[in-house]
Amino acid sequence: MVGPLGFEVAPEAGSWRWRFVLSNRGDAPMPVVADRRLVWVEVAPPAAPQGVRRPRRRARVARCVHDGRPASNEASPEVVLGAGDRYAESFDLRDLCNLRVPAGAAEGATVVFHYGFAVPRRGRTRLSRSVVRDERAESVNDLTASVTVPAMPTALAMSPMITTTIMISVSVMPRWAARRARRRERRAASRTDRRGAVERGVFIRAVPRSMRAAERLPAVP
Repeated sequence: MVGPLGFEVAPEAGSWRWRFVLSNRGDAPMPVVADRRLVWVEVAPPAAPQGVRRPRRRARVARCVHDGRPASNEASPEVVLGAGDRYAESFDLRDLCNLRVPAGAAEGATVVFHYGFAVPRRGRTRLSRSVVRDERAESVNDLTASVTVPAMPTALAMSPMITTTIMISVSVMPRWAARRARRRERRAASRTDRRGAVERGVFIRAVPRSMRAAERLPAVP
């Protein structure tokens, strides 16, 4: 049975960007959660080539979930879709997989995209985790769409970057030259200290001489 809310995913040609579409197949308006962070994907492990023995442990299915995936629909934007309306939004597969696209997402492989919140293991499905914000409608937690992966770009760079190379030349002073430079600095510092001490001594000795010269002058009547 086909539900009233449709979910489709299609890649953009020559890019890592994909586009998901939510469509209202019913006859009445439908308030839905429109948030690209709710998109996540399941990627099956690549098949072993012919002639290669399969590993004993079965490889697990890789899942790419957005880091900022909300826990409920309370903090997600809402869009009211009329009968036959569609909502589309783009997302980057590298952003979804945190720049670690599974090896199974190769050209020709089939991956399963999901849209919705985590389904609770136990208990009743809550309306706060439903994609459809309508108490009268049945809660929808997860929508799926199977897509065949096309040829993807080889570069994993998020955007083209300009790199600048800076050449820095560093000259290393020999040890004997460094020791000679330090000796010169110490000699210059000692000369400065002696010169300051001499000047201070002259000033101190000059003051008593002037005072004695002033005492020898005769008093003016």
